[in-house]
Amino acid sequence: MSGEACCATTPVAKEISMPRPQPSHRQPDLFAPKDPPVLIATSDRTKLFPPVGALLAETLAIITEAEG
Repeated sequence: MSGEACCATTPVAKEISMPRPQPSHRQPDLFAPKDPPVLIATSDRTKLFPPVGALLAETLAIITEAEG
């Protein structure tokens, strides 16, 4: 036997990124914003804090209970 390796190594293909899919007109992007965001007045935001905080606390309690 000669001193060469028994199997020749194959060259590794150059790594390339996958092509990005082109947007389809039949299938719109579900996460694309449809309209510009509506600004909420500071007084309205202040009124929304308690109910939103209660919903978040309830959601966290449900998740904690489900995981426990």
